[in-house]
Amino acid sequence: WDLYVGRGGSGNKMLIEDNATVFVTSNVFVGFLATASASQVIVNNGTLRAANISGDATLDVRRGTNVLNAGLVDVDRLLVTNTDGSVVLNGGTLQTRATTVNNGRVFVVGNGADYAQLALQGGTHVFFNNLVVPVFGSLSGVGTIVGSVTIQPGGRLEPGLPIGTLSFNSPAVLQRSTLFDIQRT
Repeated sequence: WDLYVGRGGSGNKMLIEDNATVFVTSNVFVGFLATASASQVIVNNGTLRAANISGDATLDVRRGTNVLNAGLVDVDRLLVTNTDGSVVLNGGTLQTRATTVNNGRVFVVGNGADYAQLALQGGTHVFFNNLVVPVFGSLSGVGTIVGSVTIQPGGRLEPGLPIGTLSFNSPAVLQRSTLFDIQRT
């Protein structure tokens, strides 16, 4: 079964907090139809998981916002391809095995005040409008990133799970004071 937060009608909201877990083995849609504008999924110290054995469960943010303030969002595939959809990663960990972000906005890992992590779990991750990791943000894991990546001062680049390859289709921009964590065996 799919989970719809805003199949129709505007202003739909789902709040996951206080260590609660929402686990869906198919798809989660935020703002499914055009009439479902301003829908929200907010994770405050909880867990949202869209995963299955086939690896094709999707968090599809169409017309609204997925906000992660603290906790975990763990998905097989993250899809944000509508200009009315966005992911706000203020804190916590967003774990994804495949990603497509093409909503006309830069994807930012963190708000610069709280620790936030984008943990790639293999696969291909496409950021059409750039990926930025500011202070207290972390880009970690394994996989291939398509799109421009900038690690700002105080941001972290941590390839591997703990050992593995993080590949870029264009050179990552590592600004001054970037922390780069490499482990050897």
